[in-house]
Amino acid sequence: MPNLGTMVVNFTANLSGLTAGTAAAKANLAQVASGGALVGGALLGVGVAAGAAGVQERRKRTSR
Repeated sequence: MPNLGTMVVNFTANLSGLTAGTAAAKANLAQVASGGALVGGALLGVGVAAGAAGVQERRKRTSR
């Protein structure tokens, strides 16, 4: 079992990692909100179109 000092160091390192990860996530959200929203919208449109094509393909298979 690790000693208390090691556990505190590990906890501090994990907390620092979480803080850095949160900052990176906030930066990504800000980027998406500023200009990446156009790309996100385009990708969403592609995903919806692909989903619709998949539904149509399934309908063709089941109607045969």
